[in-house]
Amino acid sequence: MRRLSLSGDKVHARKDAHSNLLSKKETSSLYKIQFHNVKPDCLEAYENLEAEVQNKLHQDKDYPCEVVGSWTTWYGEQDQAVHLWRYRGGYPALTDCLVKLKNNKEYMEFRKERAKMLISRRNQLLLEFSFWNEPLPRPGPNIYELRSYHLKPGTMIEWGNHWARAIRHRQENNEAVGGFFSQIGHLYVVYHLWVHLWRYRGGYPALTDCLVKLKNNKEYMEFRKERAKMLISRRNQLLLEFSFWNEPLPRPGPNIYELRSYHLKPGTMIEWGNHWARAIRHRQENNEAVGGFFSQIGHLYVVYHLWAYESLQSREETRNTAWLKEGWDVNVYNTEIRVGRQENNPADSMDLHILDHRLRVTSISKNGLVHFTHPLIKLIFLRNRTRRTEACADFHRPFEVLLHLHVSQQSVSCKFFSLTETPENYTAVLDEEGFKELQPSEHLKVEGSIWLPLNVVSNGNASSSSQAVGVTKIAKSVIAPLAQQHVSVFMLSTYQTDFILVRESDLSVVISTLEEEFSIFKEVGGESIPVHSQDVSNGLQKNGREAIQPTVHPVLIPQNQFCVMSLDPATLPSIATTLIDVLFYSNSPKEEDGSPSSQGIKFFSFSLIDGYISLVMDTEAQTRFPADLLFTSSSGELWRMVRIGGQPLGFDECGIVAQISQPLAESDISAYYISTFSFDHALVPEEDIASVVDMLQDQRKEPATS
Repeated sequence: MRRLSLSGDKVHARKDAHSNLLSKKETSSLYKIQFHNVKPDCLEAYENLEAEVQNKLHQDKDYPCEVVGSWTTWYGEQDQAVHLWRYRGGYPALTDCLVKLKNNKEYMEFRKERAKMLISRRNQLLLEFSFWNEPLPRPGPNIYELRSYHLKPGTMIEWGNHWARAIRHRQENNEAVGGFFSQIGHLYVVYHLWVHLWRYRGGYPALTDCLVKLKNNKEYMEFRKERAKMLISRRNQLLLEFSFWNEPLPRPGPNIYELRSYHLKPGTMIEWGNHWARAIRHRQENNEAVGGFFSQIGHLYVVYHLWAYESLQSREETRNTAWLKEGWDVNVYNTEIRVGRQENNPADSMDLHILDHRLRVTSISKNGLVHFTHPLIKLIFLRNRTRRTEACADFHRPFEVLLHLHVSQQSVSCKFFSLTETPENYTAVLDEEGFKELQPSEHLKVEGSIWLPLNVVSNGNASSSSQAVGVTKIAKSVIAPLAQQHVSVFMLSTYQTDFILVRESDLSVVISTLEEEFSIFKEVGGESIPVHSQDVSNGLQKNGREAIQPTVHPVLIPQNQFCVMSLDPATLPSIATTLIDVLFYSNSPKEEDGSPSSQGIKFFSFSLIDGYISLVMDTEAQTRFPADLLFTSSSGELWRMVRIGGQPLGFDECGIVAQISQPLAESDISAYYISTFSFDHALVPEEDIASVVDMLQDQRKEPATS
């Protein structure tokens, strides 16, 4: 660990961004947390390689970054490395560092070597809470604990108010290392980093003693190396026994063992224990209760019940008998209402959220753009506030359309807006309030359905870190099952997350298809309300449509390199002139005929969704924007495009996204995916484009256009 000041001041609620209300103004430091899931047999080589490069960067004054700490996990996700970086100087320092690293040949070689050792990686940009210590080096050896909290949208300020007071109760043993909240990546996430000195952990001396001895046991370490070659992943957890359960003892066998896990709502563990202390007596007759445990390290508020049965038939009879006993039904009710999620074996969990937006998908012709430039600029720059006519003076180029902004003094209430330019047209995806700004015209095409955006998020488990970036992580769990039920999806990946758009009329099919895999919630007025399947119409498929074998569409792989970037909304006016020019007034000489080619393609995407901005552009367009305002992922990756479709794809064919995303998922290749009115576009890491070309050629049994 490297690098602590303490302020006990309350964070007063006021109307401002979280980053302004909660962070330390005087330090202007930005933090990046990285999660690397390492192939088990590569862990030692990875640690050595990472330490060598980290030390060089940490000591090189040319790079405005420093390593705060690096760890490997003991409990929770196994074979995972966690790195915390500090960028003194905020976003400009991050951008400066990324630019320098891209031009550092030694570093780029290191990235290639490291990539061979990784299963997946994930990162997040963080700011410090003003009332937490600044991370400082600690004398060791120490045990570090990283706790993550996924907050309900809109509760970050309340969280800050409470913890500004609560943190003083956790200072006596100097265990508070740092507190951070997310800025880029999964939003409304808080991380607390604690240090536990071995001499303070009186409850775990035997564990610590065992770990130390095993590390010095050459035979055991050789066993670990051999075992690592056979594993894809591993996970563990530290548990305590419930006092009212049996102590686990050997059973004469053979037996079938069932491990049931329950993820409780925070604060309900004591109630759970009170009810099960009475209920366990109903499950003792056949000696089926082996042990009951609750989590201490790893995922919290998790309960495990271990049962043993002579056979599956014995299991069914024993469980049915319990329902005949007085009081068992009451216990089941009282425990079920305290469960957030239940499983019959421990598995990773994600939540599916149906967001509170009703969207329209539209297309604006290139020839008719002049009729829509004014409303589109309003949607980009005049959202939820009034802009005075004098604001036009900020724009140094005399765009005629800007001169007419004075006719509208009203704010625009659009909360979901995305505009993507392709060689054929502009695709605008926007909510009903934004759609009102677009007047009917022969140049405007509107897909007739209402679309609902879905978003897959981790419910707090670290499992998401073991998945690839973008649409790849939901290919098998969402995209493929919906395609099998003939549900058409429209994808919109952004810098921050992935939105899966489905027709409102298909929602019941979506819920019934995905509820076994996900806990599903509908966002209503800022609240997450659990939803379950409803009755759906009969037919060959659940939505009454016959499944159609998807067409294997031709693809185009242009030579452009693309960046996926973001921008602080407060700095949007600073790039207004450039953004308007690139979106509405610039034409690449490569595309004077308006058609795409393998040499290059005109593609620019701007999204402003719930206050977060995402931009996708090629490197040529990127050079026109100020480097200190736009920021990209901390890995600084460049992306190549796979454009799907020879003719316009339409909206009814199912399985187009699955056709691309599933093979990528099987190859562990990250991807962003952006659907437009006419064609689909997947972005894959430049370093993986050769593998993707081979995959597409195998899929089509003929060379892909390249």
